[in-house]
Amino acid sequence: MDLIIKKTREITGEVLIPSSKSQSIRAIFLALIADGKSILKNILLSDDTLTAIRTCEAMGAKIYLLGNQLVIESKGLPLKPRDKIINTGNSGIATHFVIPLLGLRQDSEQLILLDCDEQMKTRPIFNFLNSLKNFGLKIKHLNNSIHFPICVSGTLIGGKWKC
Repeated sequence: MDLIIKKTREITGEVLIPSSKSQSIRAIFLALIADGKSILKNILLSDDTLTAIRTCEAMGAKIYLLGNQLVIESKGLPLKPRDKIINTGNSGIATHFVIPLLGLRQDSEQLILLDCDEQMKTRPIFNFLNSLKNFGLKIKHLNNSIHFPICVSGTLIGGKWKC
């Protein structure tokens, strides 16, 4: 095999890098807390991404597809959830992102029931929830369990906490 490389001063062109599920979900949640319209391009649409979209809609965002772009309109913080029951399916990222955001809503003392699908109910979440309690969230486990479903209220506050 012969390889011939010619010297060049400039390379031009465009490359569309495939998006990742986790980056897409993070972008959707960032758009939720931003005030105004966010346009996300090259979003990976997967089950988990669609769950994140439904979760952010439940938290007050208006979300729709416009061609190959995802448009998210939100009033930003404080969040104004439309639903009192939110189900994050089997998306670990959506679940972990929405819980602290529940402490950044307008009526934060109102209980929100957070549930998920069976697979997520087996994942360890106790230490994460326990740390959020130190930052103002009130979390009540239902069914006498350390797993989901949970009820969340309280306002998220800043501070330091050692693990």
